[in-house]
Amino acid sequence: MRSMESIKEGAVSEDVLSMIAEIAAPRGDARYALELLWRSGKYADAEGSNKILPEHVRKAQSDVLQFPINIIMDLPLHERLFLLSVAKALKKSKSAYVTMGEVESIYRLICEARSIEPRKHTQFWEYLQNLKNLGVLQTKISGSGFKGKTTLIGLMNVPAEALESALSGGI
Repeated sequence: MRSMESIKEGAVSEDVLSMIAEIAAPRGDARYALELLWRSGKYADAEGSNKILPEHVRKAQSDVLQFPINIIMDLPLHERLFLLSVAKALKKSKSAYVTMGEVESIYRLICEARSIEPRKHTQFWEYLQNLKNLGVLQTKISGSGFKGKTTLIGLMNVPAEALESALSGGI
């Protein structure tokens, strides 16, 4: 694989390669995938990391596609709290996707800390669909390694760290 020609062995996980492939697939442009991998490697180097993490890929993607943060700041409160929960879960897990259950747990903690009544699970699905339609989130159904099927949630075009920072200041 070409990614291994210029990157140290073990520095790129299958999870990261799959994430880059999923991001680049709609364009059908292998050069875009290679640029994301290269930029991700630069972020990993700059942070002194010996592995490229999903957050490095999100940072690289945000370099190429600028994300309009004002869209997020205009969302209703609970949608912003949901999105903040996604960002916190992704940052904590250091993976490309997190489960709906992980997001929901963090959301409930955030609501509790702010003395806000959390919304029910059904409302989460509406938030998720809206944020997917806005191009903020992406989802996929879990495969092996999970008991049953669960929805996995990832961010599009914005690093979890940057999103968390923007939302924490605006809620």
